[in-house]
Amino acid sequence: MTKVLEAVDVALSYGALPVLAGVSLDLAPGELHVLLGASGSGKSSLLRALAGLERLSSGRLRLDARVVDDASAGVFVPTELRRVGMVFQDYALFPHLDVRGNVAYGVRGDAAQRRSEALAWIEQVGLQGLETRRVDALSGGQQQRVALARALAARPALLLMDEPFSNVDRSLRRQLCDTTKTFLRGLGMGVVLVTHDVEEAFWVADRVSVLGGGSLHQTDTPEALYSRPKTWSVAKATGSVQELGGHILPGGDRAATPWGEVRLRSVSGDRLIARPEDATLFPPTAAPAHAVLASVEAKVWLGAEVLVRVRSEQGALLEVRCRPGQVPAGDHVAVWVEQAVAVQA
Repeated sequence: MTKVLEAVDVALSYGALPVLAGVSLDLAPGELHVLLGASGSGKSSLLRALAGLERLSSGRLRLDARVVDDASAGVFVPTELRRVGMVFQDYALFPHLDVRGNVAYGVRGDAAQRRSEALAWIEQVGLQGLETRRVDALSGGQQQRVALARALAARPALLLMDEPFSNVDRSLRRQLCDTTKTFLRGLGMGVVLVTHDVEEAFWVADRVSVLGGGSLHQTDTPEALYSRPKTWSVAKATGSVQELGGHILPGGDRAATPWGEVRLRSVSGDRLIARPEDATLFPPTAAPAHAVLASVEAKVWLGAEVLVRVRSEQGALLEVRCRPGQVPAGDHVAVWVEQAVAVQA
């Protein structure tokens, strides 16, 4: 299958400052791929390189089966010739144009063609009836859809989205994520989306690439990144995590920890970690044979969940996430760590 995007060992520097190094990834037609990372991780710089707004220092970039950037071969295709659409964080709409005028800007052809195409895309994104509305009179979600329609009206091979939901109220973000994901998947278009929000990334992505310090740490499905991270940095970037201590036992599928012998669901290194939901609490009087006795130091109510901090009799600390009805009464519990992960430091 032809890839929409292939980035091979790409590097990017701003003057003497390296911002990307050795990044490789690909994108299949119809895939929604998220670049996840904190500020300064390199995700936006990678997006700008894909768009042709920055030239690679080294490596090769292929879009829609065509090399568009290869420093060693002296190849660089400018943005306007790449068939790439882009939705910016602030939407970058033209305030002097109405909705139809903004969308028509991305359409090629004569005035009639541009008008017809613009109206069709406005209807596609659910903004019919607002064609003549000024964009500064729209809500954040409506502005985001105008920006999306404008990018798609140019019929790009690849759509790039830079923090597209960050200006939307969090209460509406999930709904907008859902709508956008369903709409784009129906088009069968390759999409690369940048975000620093792990919930947003997991909600919309087919695959996620976690970046940090200009390097790509891991690319996988949301489920695999969360349950089977390969490094400590990926584990931290994708949710709450804690170090268990201990060592891997012969055979490689179990570990000895301060919380007893624990099954390992994946092994990439020798640093033992667990998610808060990897453990279960029991009343001391109903403790299974493999559980460890501990005292409760704190209970944090999180609505549908409770985060319980416990300390073993040997002094080890652990946070356990459970449902309110599953929290044993009293200040003492038995803790069973069901599974863990061994990652690279």
